[in-house]
Amino acid sequence: GVAKGTFYLYFESKEHLLGALKEHLVDEMTTRVAAYHERIGKDDWWGLIDGMLEELIDFAFDQRDLVLIFVREPFGANAMEIFETSEKRMTDMFAEGIKAGRAAGVFEVDDAETTALMLHHAIDGALLEALVFRPQLGQERVKASSKELVRKALAPRS
Repeated sequence: GVAKGTFYLYFESKEHLLGALKEHLVDEMTTRVAAYHERIGKDDWWGLIDGMLEELIDFAFDQRDLVLIFVREPFGANAMEIFETSEKRMTDMFAEGIKAGRAAGVFEVDDAETTALMLHHAIDGALLEALVFRPQLGQERVKASSKELVRKALAPRS
């Protein structure tokens, strides 16, 4: 409902708008993760992980309409570059947390970066599936399965 001239005062293209929306979404998620990240070493490790996962999943469900826009709209190269940067920020924060947990002897992971990447995208994929294609999975079910996956991936081997 905005005139094209007005739109182009703020964004070069639709892709730039989508990129800005994605960047804003990831900034908000990063802020939420950072609040948990600051408590590393001060609080129970598993409690922090559970809380962070719940926070991120609740946020994604709260932002369902925006997620649907990302799924439905085609992206150009510029937006993909912004998406790549945003996704890397989240994965890097997860990797830092995993490394800290490994250093504290709480997690047993050989490759923190790849584990963070895999966990991030597994949970992100399940969220996308629940938000877009299979809403019957539900928010609580995604939370429970995400917590279980992370615990199994990070827990010391017996």
